[in-house]
Amino acid sequence: MGKVGWALIGVLAASQLALSMEFLELAALVKRVQSVELKTAMMRNEAAALALESERTRREFYRVYSTSPFVITEEEARGIVSMGVKK
Repeated sequence: MGKVGWALIGVLAASQLALSMEFLELAALVKRVQSVELKTAMMRNEAAALALESERTRREFYRVYSTSPFVITEEEARGIVSMGVKK
């Protein structure tokens, strides 16, 4: 009975070790997925900010182009808008 008991304890210890290694691997995988999700969210936020800035510039261009009291070309309107965006 003594050898069977020690063999059972050895098997249980080995299975606990294997299970703990699997949990460590799972925790590392979860951290990696969270990191990727965070980077994805940051990139989406940056893309949204750039789209907003682009829309703002486009709106300003058409406002200058359509409300100018002078006859201007599109290139002149772009220059006016780009000077305003740089400020």
